[in-house]
Amino acid sequence: MAEPSPKTSKTPIKLNAANEAIPTPNEPAPTHGQKVLLIEDSESFALVLKTQIETNYGYTTIICKSLQETKEALEQRADEFFIAVVDLHLPDAQDGEALDVVLDYDIATVVYTGKFSDALREDILNKGITDYVLKTGRDGLEYVPSLVNRIYLNFSTKVMVVDDSRIARRAMCRLLQTQRFQILQAASGPEALEMLAKNPDIRIALLDCYMDPMDGFTLASQIRQTHSKEELSIIGVSSQGSQALSAKFIKSGANDFLVKPFMSEEFNCRINQSANFVDQFHALRKSNEQKNTWLGIAAHDIRGPLGIIQSVSELLLKKELKPERRNQIYEMINENSVHMLDLLNNLLEISAIESGKFSIKKSAYNLNDLINQRVTLYNNLAEEKDQQLICQLEDCPNLEIDAIRISQALDNLITNAIKYSPMKSKITIQLSRETNSVKLTVLDQGPGVTKEEESLLFGTFQRTSNATTGGEKSTGLGLAICKTIIEGHGGTVGYKPNPEGGSCFILTLPTED
Repeated sequence: MAEPSPKTSKTPIKLNAANEAIPTPNEPAPTHGQKVLLIEDSESFALVLKTQIETNYGYTTIICKSLQETKEALEQRADEFFIAVVDLHLPDAQDGEALDVVLDYDIATVVYTGKFSDALREDILNKGITDYVLKTGRDGLEYVPSLVNRIYLNFSTKVMVVDDSRIARRAMCRLLQTQRFQILQAASGPEALEMLAKNPDIRIALLDCYMDPMDGFTLASQIRQTHSKEELSIIGVSSQGSQALSAKFIKSGANDFLVKPFMSEEFNCRINQSANFVDQFHALRKSNEQKNTWLGIAAHDIRGPLGIIQSVSELLLKKELKPERRNQIYEMINENSVHMLDLLNNLLEISAIESGKFSIKKSAYNLNDLINQRVTLYNNLAEEKDQQLICQLEDCPNLEIDAIRISQALDNLITNAIKYSPMKSKITIQLSRETNSVKLTVLDQGPGVTKEEESLLFGTFQRTSNATTGGEKSTGLGLAICKTIIEGHGGTVGYKPNPEGGSCFILTLPTED
């Protein structure tokens, strides 16, 4: 019978610059915590690890420098943490007491220590830790953040254990539980195939060689009929290890082979490497599918304006037209050319974002001056619809920002407000100083966004059902780019209904003090 671990929400994955899977933001919150507890009394080690974890993977990291701080943090908010990185030797806990405290809360735990021995290794592994890492230099500092990210992804990664021995299944499941995988168990080949049919998102299958009525080799071949090596990693296991047995398993469709009894560190490393491999494939396939979708949408959006330009240009070539009609055609050509250029520019921005080439170059700049510049630029556009652009700006200190990128974000919000607001309406741009941040708000008097469509606002090529009030074009990319720019500055972007009717978009940017 299947014995799945507790359910968590499945998190779509993307790749970072190192080809490691990272969670996609703005997905439903998982049932486990999303923060990292770092228990370390060395300020230098703690700062480096915190920076690496937060910069590379985006997990908020809380540092505790003593056993007392650790106890207080866990008593107050243990459910916020999905993993803890623990130094065994603290000023008020020299003998690993902090490790026992963390394990009492059933949090995935990585021991990060400078002192180690075979006896200590055996002791901490028997306690069910996730892994241990030695403070021996750069390798450990790079390995820990990567492991932290892998454990987060494991909460939503399914592993199927297939073995006709209950004892053998339990041994493998015990190791997998320390890595926080979702675990499914099957006692035979036919049961495993049935389980896979019901759970097509299984990412790793551990298969014993010798089972009745179907051995592991036959089962591996059967699985490969529906799942490629890139989609699902098969690892053969056997207590009768030999090169011939390993080769037979690989030829039957397995990705890897392990000999029982397992050394826990090797088992965990091989399983996590398999998970990384499969995640990379699914992330790349998802990215390719997304790009194909974008290309299809872009081709559709470009074909319309091009068709109009071709049609009206033929009129100019074939017919004698009155000056008034000729001027109308010139305006149509210009309007559709501008829309195509906007779409292509936005496509290039999205491509840069997805490829990791989207850069932000900061310098000191006055946000008040920047807002006034953008409002002056778009006053004429608003006046064409008899709209008012109203600024309510508090004096704010200079910020370290990329002025060109922030201008781009402001342009998207202001032009959107103009596009979707009715004639003779007001658009208000507010700037206020908050604790450790500034808040920029753009309020309009348009139709607003329904609760059901709010999730579409910051997605690529996502459009709500609202129509522009002057027939203006929309690429469906502006808000996605805006969100990337603001988050790249360490800020946030959000939406809420305007209390007076319409939309309210809110940006926050951090300040130095």
